[in-house]
Amino acid sequence: MDLVSPVLDIATCLCGCTSRHMGYILNFEECLDGLREERADLIRLRNDVQRMVDDAERRPRLRRTEETEQWLTSAGRIIDELDRIIEQGDNQLQNRCLGSCCPKDLLSSYKIGKRLSKKMDSVRVVQRKCPSVLVARMPVLRYLMSEFLVKDTVGLDSALERFSYDSLNNSTAQNCFKYCCIFPKDYNIKIDELIDLWIGEGFLDGSSPRNQAEYIIGTLKLAYLLETDESKQCVRMHDIVHDMAMWLARDQGRKKNKVLLTESGRITHQDLHKWKEANWISLMGSRSTVNIDNLPFCSRLSTLLFRDTMLNSFPPGFFNSMPALKVLDLSGNQGLVELSSDIGYVKTLRYLNLSSTGIAELPATIRYLRNLGCLLLDYTMNLRRIPKEVISSLLRLQVYSKINGVLEHLFDAVEVPSDDEVAFLNALECLDHIDRVGITIFTAPSVVKILDSYILQSCIKKLTLMDCRDLISLCFTQEFGNLERLEIYHCCYLQEIKVSEWCKLGKLREVHIGVCPLLLNLNFLAYAKSLEILTILDCESLQVVTSEILAFPGLKTISLTQLRNLKSLCPSSKCFPSLSEIYVSQCLMLSQLPFDLETANLLQKIRGETDWWDLLEWNDATVKDACLLKFVSTSSGSLGKKKFHASTSR
Repeated sequence: MDLVSPVLDIATCLCGCTSRHMGYILNFEECLDGLREERADLIRLRNDVQRMVDDAERRPRLRRTEETEQWLTSAGRIIDELDRIIEQGDNQLQNRCLGSCCPKDLLSSYKIGKRLSKKMDSVRVVQRKCPSVLVARMPVLRYLMSEFLVKDTVGLDSALERFSYDSLNNSTAQNCFKYCCIFPKDYNIKIDELIDLWIGEGFLDGSSPRNQAEYIIGTLKLAYLLETDESKQCVRMHDIVHDMAMWLARDQGRKKNKVLLTESGRITHQDLHKWKEANWISLMGSRSTVNIDNLPFCSRLSTLLFRDTMLNSFPPGFFNSMPALKVLDLSGNQGLVELSSDIGYVKTLRYLNLSSTGIAELPATIRYLRNLGCLLLDYTMNLRRIPKEVISSLLRLQVYSKINGVLEHLFDAVEVPSDDEVAFLNALECLDHIDRVGITIFTAPSVVKILDSYILQSCIKKLTLMDCRDLISLCFTQEFGNLERLEIYHCCYLQEIKVSEWCKLGKLREVHIGVCPLLLNLNFLAYAKSLEILTILDCESLQVVTSEILAFPGLKTISLTQLRNLKSLCPSSKCFPSLSEIYVSQCLMLSQLPFDLETANLLQKIRGETDWWDLLEWNDATVKDACLLKFVSTSSGSLGKKKFHASTSR
């Protein structure tokens, strides 16, 4: 009878299981053996990649990419987890009864069996994500090292015939590639910015230059001449590829002054003398005072980048000496408070970037830049007003952006006459070629104007709503399909944000919302399938981020700060299949995180106060243990301030 009783108990338990549950138990040993094989394969793959990277880094100027380092770290973490799970599985096999045919603890076997099955899937995902681009790139980099750097220019023509550059079978793609050398080595170049520069230089023409540019970027990546960063929004050029691009841009080294790149230091008289031979000049990040005088006549100069320097002013007649100038980038020069009026007489100018400068007023002569296609004025704190007459005169303008930082208006409310703002929007709407707009709106009538304009809705890529006091409801229509970034701050009467039928917000990647005390939820974001970054700050009435069961399929980072009444993020763990980082500060009512073991293992970091973490409730101890490994304690308030500042910076 003592033997029969446990048999009946086992039979009863088995009958209560579904076929899926029984599979985890009956196939336990087979699954464990399979996991051992997957572990061995992953270790071999990890060791191969590590050995290849170590060999490459023994050579000068070669180093691993972020993608490779992240993969190696992820693979090592998965291997450690596999060791623990396999050990638990072995212990479970040893604790069997009835001739080793049944486990003593069915529930424990079921849980471990389920983990074995899920971990098999995780291992395969890691294996698929192996940075094969690095494997393909290494022979190219080694070949360049031996043929280009060691032999210098001897035999380089024959070497190039065998290199990826020859796969760029038209002069447009080759020119676009060479132009990337105006940025420093390994510099993250924003893709949108690079496309605007290419268009400004005149490399791209036709009815769809941006589509043409995106195709070229794809071609350069396939040829391993450019690589993307983790966000997929930037590209960069490896040191050796950069050297080759510079060599080509300088007519295979024969004209060293054709492209001048300076990353630090001051401009000397000798440097200025070289300018008369230059086509492209780039000075970036110099913390020395930049003084420009006795400038020679620069008849060939088409691109001038003075970015993030200590430049304060230009001498009189500076721009008169540059009759061929097409691209002028002065962004990041916060000491630059005035732009000389002779800028208006550079008839060839097509690209002008004054972002993050101290300029308080645009010269009236800007209206004479009839070929200007791109005007960027983001984070120009002192530039309060742009006359509509100036915008109306820029008949070829395609790209316009003036996004204001939140910190600019954190303490002082902005008084913007609604009539002026609406009049400016009317002028923008009337431009025949406008197709990309980034703008900050301060009044509710201006929001209504945008919602009534198909042209403005379809053109807006970045939208910031600030201090729109009379704005109660906001509804996005399908015409907002090109919106990529949305910020809403200090809209104190805003209660709901909706989307109309057929509106998908398919390109929306970033959302930052703060100080909207009446806002109840963010259900509209369930339609933003490409959303990657979400920041919410000080929304007092917010109790749940979304009540939609399936939402945020691509969300990678979420930041929650000072949400006093927030009780839940979402109703299901299925809402965050891609989440890698979560930041929580001053959200003491948030007592549970909607994670299962799979999403917990995908997480890289959980940041929050220890007091909040200690009060969290968990339904599964294994999920808690997995999350604990990712938890980083922060001091109260510091995180929110950091993220708030980050969302407003350039």
